[in-house]
Amino acid sequence: MLMCDAHHRLIDSFAPDVYDEPTLVAMRQTHRDMVRGYMESMRFPRAKAMTIHANLAYVPTCFHESEFIEAILATDRAMLPGVAHYVRRTSQRDDRNTPGFWPNYLREHEHQIRELVTRFNSPNEADTDELAVFPLHHNATMVLAGRLMGEARAIQVFQYQRDRRAWAWEKSATPRPAGTFAVEGLSTDRTDEVLVTLELTAGMDEQAMPTELAPKIAAGQMPWIRITTPHPSFDCIAHPQDLDQFTQVARRAINHLQDVMRVRKAHLIAISPASTVFRFGQMLQAGHHPLYTIYDRASREDKFVPAFSISGHEVSASDGSQSYCIAIR
Repeated sequence: MLMCDAHHRLIDSFAPDVYDEPTLVAMRQTHRDMVRGYMESMRFPRAKAMTIHANLAYVPTCFHESEFIEAILATDRAMLPGVAHYVRRTSQRDDRNTPGFWPNYLREHEHQIRELVTRFNSPNEADTDELAVFPLHHNATMVLAGRLMGEARAIQVFQYQRDRRAWAWEKSATPRPAGTFAVEGLSTDRTDEVLVTLELTAGMDEQAMPTELAPKIAAGQMPWIRITTPHPSFDCIAHPQDLDQFTQVARRAINHLQDVMRVRKAHLIAISPASTVFRFGQMLQAGHHPLYTIYDRASREDKFVPAFSISGHEVSASDGSQSYCIAIR
């Protein structure tokens, strides 16, 4: 097996016991499999990788390009050269409890948001390749990114598997049975406002309910639509069909509150895997959905507070003393 001088010395002189014949044969086979996979990928449809990433809870969010290649290859697609990064947030600090954070956040990322608007709203967009999106960001940003990208183009959404620390879907995973995800609280009564919660990672802690919403919910003055699962967990989306099943349930809820309940304002709280949050945003049809206010919290000890409000034409943020908005049409 041909190697460079440094690795020949390592294997033959410094650590021959570590690199015995079975180990070297396995290494060679792994390399052959990798090359064979790359060669076979040349016949696959092409996909452009896009990330929506931020450092979360003081933990850096950084992945090597090879991890995206592996995830895309596993779906019988080939990744186009380069990765497009949108609304990338690299700050190690978490200042979400700071007054004015969300208006300043929009101001800081306005250029990147406008790039997304231009790319996905341009009538002259010639790029017809499929997209592969890898979301791991604040919930408000993922909903906004999904809303801007929409469903007009073929978009594969991946879910980061925390237990395996990988983006590629587990080959041995089986889809969740039908009925794993359900929606509660739909009615035929018309109403101006509703609360929508995605409770797939954990159930909603009513003590964390936004201060302005809690009395209305407690008094039954505002409908509460809940998308739930019997056993909430961080790994509830382990197979592409799990995400498809969630999509069917969420679409039914979105269409119902829009077409039957005629809601004018929806308050959205997501305690749910990143892929589902992004996918929820994708299903909000530009120009037709009610005003959505997306809530966020810096930690489990905090209450949820408003982050972004997304209308058919703009995204805005306000903390009472200052506000900022960006046109998205």
